This record gives sequence, structure tokens and C-alpha cells, in this order.
Amino acid sequence: MKSKHRKIIGITLIVLGCCIVGVRVGGKYLFEQSSKQEVNEFLEKDIPTIDTKKNQSVKEIYKDIKPGDKIGVIEIKDLGVQHIIVEDTQEAQIKKNVGHFIETSMPGQFGNFSLAGHRNNLYNEVFKGLADVEIGTEIVIKALNGEFKYQIYKKEVIEPDNFDVLSQDYGKKEMTIITCTKDGKKRVCVKAKMI
Repeated sequence: MKSKHRKIIGITLIVLGCCIVGVRVGGKYLFEQSSKQEVNEFLEKDIPTIDTKKNQSVKEIYKDIKPGDKIGVIEIKDLGVQHIIVEDTQEAQIKKNVGHFIETSMPGQFGNFSLAGHRNNLYNEVFKGLADVEIGTEIVIKALNGEFKYQIYKKEVIEPDNFDVLSQDYGKKEMTIITCTKDGKKRVCVKAKMI
């Protein structure tokens, strides 16, 4: 009788494990499909309006942007990244997107355009490979005010409370990307300059 119970428990645990894996894989797949659709819609709908904004300043283009609003798309071909950037880096914003630190420069501006994104939450793993990215890798930003190319020149692991990496030098056009290390205890920080 004990053998029968063990067999039932074993089968139940296997089925439960398969269900958990299936939910994770299925959820991730659906998230990726939804993300691709959002990127395509943004590129088709919002990017063409750039021509109509040529005479507007960057400040005017972004004046009505609120937390959670889409401001662009980040592409890092070497990592297979093509993802929506939204305003703000609170969990509500970066749960499914890449977030822009509100107090930092906007894309293409002088200063430090700074972003944050997840490496390994349940579905969103946009910066999973960021720690292994090569120096010299190109990043393309397609934003409401134009398309900009950056090139990675530095990467480092920093403490979670190191906000110096977000400081603004208005003599340069730079970009900073921050994500968690694999164990989540520290942060991977990548610096890039506009080219």
C-alpha cells in the first residue's frame, strides 16, 4: 500500500512540476509576443511623427510625458534586444519594459540618458546578457525625438546604492544602463557614448 501512495505522490509531483514549467514557458512566450507587437506598433505609429516635430525642441516633445508613457525603443542586436522604453523606473514601469530615470537626459541630448531594466524577473529578461556584452557593442535608440546610436565603452559591477553613475555631464552625450547581477545583490552598469 505504501508503494502505491509513493507512486501517486511521485506522479503528482511530476505533473505539478510540468505545469509550473509550462506556465513559465507559456507566460514568457506570450510576453515576448506582446512585447514584439508593442515595439512594432510604436515604430509604426509614433516614430513617423518625428518629421512633424522637427521644429519642436526636445523639451516640447517630452513635456506631456508621464510615468509609464512610451518614449522609445532600445535595440541591442548583439543581445537580441528590441524593447519598449517607458518613462520612470518604478517597478510598475520596469515590470514589463525598460525604464528611463526621470531626472536624467532624454535620448540624443547632452548629459546622461539613463535606463534600467530587469535581468530575470518572471517574464521580462530584457537585459539578461548585459553582463557579458562586449565593449564596442552598438545600441540604437529610436525615440520620439529621433534615432540615436551609442557605443558601449565601459561595464562594471556596482553597489545598488551607487547613484554616481547617473550623474550628468552636459559636455557629453552619454547613456547608462543598469540591471541586476545574476544573484540580484549588486548591479551591472554599462556606459555608452553617442556616435
